[in-house]
This record gives sequence, structure tokens and C-alpha cells, in this order.
Amino acid sequence: MALISEEFDQFFLQTVRALEPYLGDVVIAGGCANALYRFVPQAEAGPVPMITYDVDVIAPTKLPPKTKLLRRALEEKQLLPVESTGRTNKYALMSEANEKLEFLCPKTGLSRKMKEQAPTLVDFQEGTVAEALDFVQLLQKHPLSVDLKDVEALNVTESLPVLVPHPLRYVIQKALIRGRRRESSHKAKDSYYIYEITVLFRSHLNELAGQLEDLSSKRLSQAVRTLEKQFSYMSAEGVSEAVGIASEKKQNISPEAVLRATQRLIQCLKEKANSAE
Repeated sequence: MALISEEFDQFFLQTVRALEPYLGDVVIAGGCANALYRFVPQAEAGPVPMITYDVDVIAPTKLPPKTKLLRRALEEKQLLPVESTGRTNKYALMSEANEKLEFLCPKTGLSRKMKEQAPTLVDFQEGTVAEALDFVQLLQKHPLSVDLKDVEALNVTESLPVLVPHPLRYVIQKALIRGRRRESSHKAKDSYYIYEITVLFRSHLNELAGQLEDLSSKRLSQAVRTLEKQFSYMSAEGVSEAVGIASEKKQNISPEAVLRATQRLIQCLKEKANSAE
């Protein structure tokens, strides 16, 4: 069984090989991270991963060169800019390919003038660009490691660890950006990802919440308020979105199951926010 799909798995592994000198400096996010969470020791059985076509890679705003420039490493793996002219943070094996690599970085530390640009593109290394987004810095702190050797579908024979976001920091980041999401499909996917995380880490939510010490009670409370609105009752928007995404994947997940799982998560985060005051 594939991690996501045969085509995506091949693209993902080729991307990781290109990033290999920098794997300790970048974090794999997006739907790929949710699929990889299944290979974290704390994870339990969960729903089938959602199909995705993007490998989102979070980089620092400045990434010093190592054995070779990242641009050169990407070229050697035939990962080329999607746009032939102008600056872009997206790469693919072919311009018409569905699978894309996208570099992201935090907005923190950028000048006000840069932050006002839309999109905010940052040259985080010579010849390589990332799009700066709000709250991405949350995903860079306390990431988890997944050894791709443990992912049977990828057929990796040697140790090849990659970093993925701390699950609850990922939930918080998605809650904080919900009001900025314009496309309803993106909001729906986020709701499903949040539900998925609560199921995968259902026995370790308190443990994971204990690793949020650096987050202010104000920020945590802001995220909790959004999550409560999103998952507060059976017909709440987030519950309906998660059930809808599951239905599209031919999975029968009830509103009761989504509500029950997310309420445990919200309670853990609420207790953490109260203790931080």
C-alpha cells in the first residue's frame, strides 16, 4: 500500500533525496506530514490518509549553503521551477505534473515592507525562494522525526530521517489561520486534518500538550476559541467539513465520532491555556 499514491511517493522520495543535505533544517508539512504521522511511535490506528499532490517544505528565512546549493541539488534531481520566468517557490519534475514541491518560511523577522507584499517571497538561499506565511514558525519548533526506512511503501533501505511538525502545534497553526483561508476546500481539508490528528494521537494528547510550554496563554486561547466554534456541536462547520471530506474518500465517519475526538483535543488545549495564565 502506498503512503499517498505511487506517483506521489516517487515524487516525495525524489524531493527528499534532493533535500538530503538540509533535512535537519527543514520541516515537511501539509498532507504529507499527516500521512507520515502514522510512523511516529505515539501514533495509533487512524483513517486512510487524504490524497495530496504537494510536498510543503518549511525552511528558515535564511538557510546557509552546505555541501551544495539547494538550487543545484534540486536541478540534479530534475526538480525545476514551475514558472520559467520570474520568481517562484514551486518546483516539479514536469511543468504539467500534478505533484509539486513548495517552499514556505515564517514572516517573523521580515521587514514591514516585505510583509506587505503579496505574495511575500523570500530568497532564503541563493537561487531558491520561499513564500513567507503567518504562524509558520509554530511548525518549526519541537518537530518530530520520522525515519523513512520505517515507511515500507517507500522502499528505503537506509536510515533517512525527516522532520514533521509537532502534531498539536500543527492543529494550533491551522486554527490560527482559519479566518484567513479564502477557499472553502482548504478549510474543509484543515478540519479533516485536525480530526485525523486527534485520532492518531488520541492516547497522547496530554503528553503532547505538555510540550507547548513556549506558547502564550493568549495564543493558545485564541486557537481554542476557533476550535470550539469549529467543532462545538454535531452540525458545526468543522464537523460537517471533516465528515464531508471523509465521505469523498468513501470513509464512513459519523459527526458523533468527529465531535467526540475533537472535544478531547479542545479540552487538553484549554487546560494548557488555563495553566499558562
